[in-house]
Amino acid sequence: MSTSLLFRQAKASDIPFLVEAIIAAEKSGTDRLSYATIYDLEEPEVERLLSEMLDEEIGGQELCFSSFHILESEEKPAATMAVWIEGEEGSSSVLRSALLAHYIPMDNLKKAMAFRPVFTDLRMDRTEGSLQMESIYVAPEERGKGHLSALMKHISAQYKGKTKRAELQVDGENIRAINAYEKIGFRISLERQSDKADALRILPSNKKCAMTLDL
Repeated sequence: MSTSLLFRQAKASDIPFLVEAIIAAEKSGTDRLSYATIYDLEEPEVERLLSEMLDEEIGGQELCFSSFHILESEEKPAATMAVWIEGEEGSSSVLRSALLAHYIPMDNLKKAMAFRPVFTDLRMDRTEGSLQMESIYVAPEERGKGHLSALMKHISAQYKGKTKRAELQVDGENIRAINAYEKIGFRISLERQSDKADALRILPSNKKCAMTLDL
């Protein structure tokens, strides 16, 4: 029996699936959810805040439901990722920071300031005009079916002619994800590492990679 696949932009009704995707991407195969560890929040509170931020519809960054594209299999969301052209609506870093500052309580924001040295070590600037791919996720029961490759090829085809390069950022210890992206054609373009003790307490690992693909 053939599998019916559909590619579409995410809707507000997809927000629970998008929250699942963001949390899985942030954990990167570990039990450490950076939004929880950095801001001293419980996971259910993170889920609630992510839902509200996604519904705010601030484009040009990943915490916006319409930034996500979805692959449906048999009429169910099977894979997703957030995509945008960096700089079209302003700096994604600035937009995302403003959104977080609006929704996360001030006391929790202040706690996160203690980790600035880690953030500085791992900082990677996004290339203006490039296609950004973030919160890349395939539902566990849908893995091994080629959905990641299909979704990336679909999105790349949509943006071909609008930009010459796609970029993504991935945890440097997530070898499975790195290998999967390399099979699609991505190559590591930059690596960062933090030797600060806090890095392994708040993040999945102390390493980060940027990967690029020519479109």
